[in-house]
Amino acid sequence: MPLASILKRTYLKFSKQTDGPFVGFYLYAMKYIVITDVDFLKTVLIRDFDKFHDRGVYHNEKDDPLTNSLATIEGQKWKNLRQKLTPTFTSVKMKSMFSTVLNVGDEMIRVVDEKLSSSSQTLEVTDLVSRFTSDVIGICVFGLECNSLRDPKAEFVQMG
Repeated sequence: MPLASILKRTYLKFSKQTDGPFVGFYLYAMKYIVITDVDFLKTVLIRDFDKFHDRGVYHNEKDDPLTNSLATIEGQKWKNLRQKLTPTFTSVKMKSMFSTVLNVGDEMIRVVDEKLSSSSQTLEVTDLVSRFTSDVIGICVFGLECNSLRDPKAEFVQMG
């Protein structure tokens, strides 16, 4: 039985009980905790997030570098990365970035419309989303107008 099914069954069985905000169990000598209370979940994920950084999610930096992200890495490496990223994503900064991301999204809509109106071109969505991400990162992080949505060979994309 997949682990997700076991966790779901455990949650459904114990979520209606009021013995505590979570239930724990062992599965093949591994400890698991299933949080059953929404308020306790908020405490873990928001207020005490820095104490629950080892989540046991697969990551292999060497062979699969895309799995090496803030959501998967553990220990001191996670703490160092979070320390670096936290000042970048304050609520004030996120609010100021929102309109910029919307503008890049509007540009993406215009590019998609143009490509769909010309029947001879195939729309490669993976590449388009990648260029959208590059434009958002370029303008939000570096303040650069990359224009990679219009120019797939833009310098920022090539360097990235």
